[in-house]
This record gives sequence, structure tokens and C-alpha cells, in this order.
Amino acid sequence: MVIKRIFIKAEIEHSKAPHRNFSYKFYLRSRHIFNFIERECLRKLKQVAGYDTISIELRYGFESPYMQRTAEVVYLNVLRITLPFNLEEYRQLSTMDEYYAFIEQTLIDAFEVVGDRFNLPSHEILESYHNFLLQGGENTWTLLSKVLDKEGKLKIQLKGRLTESNFILESLLYKGKTLIDSQAIFTGDPDELIFSKIAKEVHLHDGSIVISGKNGIIKRFPVETETSPPHLPH
Repeated sequence: MVIKRIFIKAEIEHSKAPHRNFSYKFYLRSRHIFNFIERECLRKLKQVAGYDTISIELRYGFESPYMQRTAEVVYLNVLRITLPFNLEEYRQLSTMDEYYAFIEQTLIDAFEVVGDRFNLPSHEILESYHNFLLQGGENTWTLLSKVLDKEGKLKIQLKGRLTESNFILESLLYKGKTLIDSQAIFTGDPDELIFSKIAKEVHLHDGSIVISGKNGIIKRFPVETETSPPHLPH
């Protein structure tokens, strides 16, 4: 198998969770980081191992045996790395710099548990994380690029942008090399279940650009033809 996915999650004893959605929100908060690592590191590295997913589980509030630092392959394809979680310390993080330092230390601690086992590309993952930080925590990529009108030199790009709290789908329309319109056409939670393969097709229809996804039309907006000045109303 080829390693394709990495994520961090919080496993908290039910009665000690700060609120019902804490674990889900904890998971979502880091997706802009680990999505970057998956695309910019794991997808290119194509590291072969006995699993395809790395799950770093931070545990809080359980009995001692369930809180040990461990690493094992479970469910046939998941490398599960378990660490104790200092929930109080986490809840005191007040800036993104502090949060990013927390993520880096979590990765370091997890990779120390694994050591040289399981063919884990620890160095490459940490290097990718440092590249993410060097880019200012930006995670933007092109989902789709298409020439809509060769004669009119009309081209559209759809870009995804992940932040700590949102996924934003943006359209950029070019006339030749000139950007003539850009707009956010979808905003949602940073959850791959929502935005994975969100945009599947873009085409011109009756003077409008139509952007379609897995659940139908996402956005439709008019566009001027090559015979008139380029202008798109918002």
C-alpha cells in the first residue's frame, strides 16, 4: 500500500469532553495543515508501507492502560499512534503560532513513538510541515482549469483554499493573461466529506458559465462574449 492520508484526532472520555462537538472541531481545525502534507508530500512521495493512513490519536480522561504511548497497525490499513493529551494546556492556546507549535510537538512526539518502525516517512512529513509554515500557513491549490472559449481566449480556474475554519472555492476568470473576475462561489467547513471533488465540470451555456459538482450546479453566472467588453456582475 501507498501512504495517502494523515490526520490528528482527540479521543476524550465522554463525561470529560468540553462540549459535544469538541473532537470533531479538533479534527477540522488541523485539516488545512494535513491536507497540505497529503498533497505536497505523501502524494508525491508514494511511500510504500503496510498501511495507507496515519492516525495520531490524542487521548484524555481514560484509565492508565488506555493512555500509553503506542504505535500499531489496525484495521488492516491504519497506523494508529497513541499519545496522552493535555486538554487544559490545549485549551489555553490563544494564537495560531501557539497552535502550530502544538502541532509540531505532537508530530515529533508521535514519530518518536514509532522510531524506525513501520516504514514511516517521518522526516519528509516534518519537512512538509515546515514548508507549510514557511508559506505562512497558506493551503491553496487548483482544482480545475479549463479554456472556455479559444477564440475569445477565455479561461477559468477553480481554486480551493483551506483555512483553520473554512474551505473556500474560488473562481478566477481570465481573458488571455488578464484576470477579469474573481469570486468566492462556495464556503463551508474544512471537511473533505464536504469539499472533496466538489467541482467536477465547468462549461458555457446560453451566455453563462455553469459550475457543476457532485450534487448538481454550484454556481451559474453570466459572461460577456468575445465581441463585447469583458465584465461580470457580482
